[in-house]
Amino acid sequence: YFGFINDRILLSLGYYQNRSSNQLLGYPLPSITGFSSIQQNLPAIVQNTGWEFEINTSNVKRKEFTWVSSFNLTVPQTQLIAYPNLAGSPYSHTYVVGKSLYIKQNFASTGVDPQTGLYTFKDVNKDGIVSSPKDYLGNEKVAQLYYGMLGNQFRFKNWQFSFDWQFVKQTGRNYLYSNFTAPGMRNNQPELTLHRWQRPGDASGIQKYTQDRGGAGYDAYYDAVLSELTISDASFLRLRNIYLAYGLPPGLLEKMHIQKLVVCLKGQNLLTISHYKGIDPENQTVQSLPPLKVFSAGIQLSF
Repeated sequence: YFGFINDRILLSLGYYQNRSSNQLLGYPLPSITGFSSIQQNLPAIVQNTGWEFEINTSNVKRKEFTWVSSFNLTVPQTQLIAYPNLAGSPYSHTYVVGKSLYIKQNFASTGVDPQTGLYTFKDVNKDGIVSSPKDYLGNEKVAQLYYGMLGNQFRFKNWQFSFDWQFVKQTGRNYLYSNFTAPGMRNNQPELTLHRWQRPGDASGIQKYTQDRGGAGYDAYYDAVLSELTISDASFLRLRNIYLAYGLPPGLLEKMHIQKLVVCLKGQNLLTISHYKGIDPENQTVQSLPPLKVFSAGIQLSF
């Protein structure tokens, strides 16, 4: 913790490291047992580390005007340190010792075949067939790389104004994963599908639509759901909070025989900037609403 210029600049830097074991999780079971999972302790050692940085500054400090800012940043890391007999567990194709828990085992996409209009994937073991888990590659991380908040507060006489920007650098599951419905079935589709493959020679990143249930088109689509195509940049910048308030001056309060009267306006989730392929980069699903834009007004009155 550091302070500069009579504590007008305050800095703090922290590092954390934690190792845990015997995590209580749902252990997958075969469907013939009648249960999808059972609660069991995971025989693994997981390490969580990270850096946390925070700075608070008093930019302007005068009698009738003040301006203070705050900024915080967190860089988290998670690693699987050990897992006895991982190869014989249901997580053999989910986790890799020495890597992040958020590394995903997926097919490697090689695009859309311009002649057939179907998704194609890398044949890792070169046996002529793309199949799971033999052709999985664990090279995609679905997690937050860093996140933080930037805030500013202003006061001018009896006025107060503040706002907070939230920023997150991350990868996430996009529309292809959350929709999980093959083209041609009755289901809403994103606007991106307007640019799908339609005729031989087309260059597109989205395969053709088909009504051939159970055919090659459907197989290719569900392979795509298990591929890196479902993972994309989900970073975003969001105006999380904004606040405006006005308080009556002391002289007027005295005449009205009250101690405090403040009128305020608040807003939440007013603006989101992102290139995410989906409804919302924060919840990354079409099954629930994104954070709602909310406006509210209030009065604080004390006698």
